[in-house]
Amino acid sequence: MGHDHRMFIAADIGGTKARFGLYDPMADVRSPARTATLATAAAADPGDLVAEFAAHDDFTGVALAVAGAVVDGRARGSNLPWELDAAALRDRFQRPVQLMNDLEAIATFVPHAAASELEVLQPGVPVAGGPMGVIAPGTGLGEALLFADATGTYRSHPSEAGHLDFAPNNGRQDAWLAFQRQRHGHVSIERACSGGTLPAMYEFMCQQPGIEADPDVAVELRQADAAAGITAAALENRCPASVATLEMFADILAAAGGDLALQIVATGGIVLAGGIPPQILPALRADRFLHAFRHKGRFAHLTERTPVSVLINDSAGLTGAAMAHAAASAG
Repeated sequence: MGHDHRMFIAADIGGTKARFGLYDPMADVRSPARTATLATAAAADPGDLVAEFAAHDDFTGVALAVAGAVVDGRARGSNLPWELDAAALRDRFQRPVQLMNDLEAIATFVPHAAASELEVLQPGVPVAGGPMGVIAPGTGLGEALLFADATGTYRSHPSEAGHLDFAPNNGRQDAWLAFQRQRHGHVSIERACSGGTLPAMYEFMCQQPGIEADPDVAVELRQADAAAGITAAALENRCPASVATLEMFADILAAAGGDLALQIVATGGIVLAGGIPPQILPALRADRFLHAFRHKGRFAHLTERTPVSVLINDSAGLTGAAMAHAAASAG
């Protein structure tokens, strides 16, 4: 290695799993010295995850991207088993600790994405340096914003727009809102459209008149990861209820992406990221996805011009956290 004394740790801590990387600041940030994926819930404390990954390697600092809002160096995530506190981690490791929202980390990576890592859904009319929005359904649903400074360099900003109110667009979505409101009271976009909510959406579809559930699929879903099973059954066209679930999921995701485009006038584009979009590309390539994205009444002229693409890189959050750490250390 030759640079052991200068290595730093970055991590992307999600609701289900935490990806870690050990980085040499003199090397390409896309090539960590080593990586590991640990189960988030298995640790009693986030510091234990860092310690387990670090093992005997010394490190100069830690950058953690977390699935939650980061305020004053503390992160609370609706999908995390504990709170993260930068000061407590600094005290434990006696090293600088940087906490950021996971979508902020993914957004940090987005301007550096290679063309081969972006699946274009709508070329649109990109404006160089124009605002960009990132929307990412995984366990939850996160969003982040990118604005260019005077030099044209993009800066990533966190957003909790995934917790905005869900706005239904048709009768079935009205019924879905009512179904979720009865269960949760407040229905955010995340409650309406995320990996964590797919099982409830499937359950809702099974109750709709004229929609049949394949009995074999219903049994499979009780035995394994239901969200992955629903999307697989839908893409293989094995179950009408799963197909209807994925269609509504994609419609709601598209509408939320269009909302984000309007909120920031995303002339630079909207990027779909996170764990789910790469796995449901056929549903996102379908005409109905762009129809739902553009469906903004008198402002459809803006969403029709917005570039839309899917980020195909499942370590973007980890790499983005490492990039943010490298930038902070350099600055």
